[in-house]
Amino acid sequence: MSALDLVLTETPTGNIWMEQESEVTRYRELFDDARTLALPPTESRRLIRRIAKEHRP
Repeated sequence: MSALDLVLTETPTGNIWMEQESEVTRYRELFDDARTLALPPTESRRLIRRIAKEHRP
């Protein structure tokens, strides 16, 4: 773990900084999972446009 490995969580009442290796590792794993499961940019834009059209008044 380097000196730059930390997590900032923003909440309605303030920010929380986490520096413990176990906390940073867990957030890194969550971020990696989200990145792995995310649609490619082109498909994301297509999905957002489709949903926006469906919800127009």
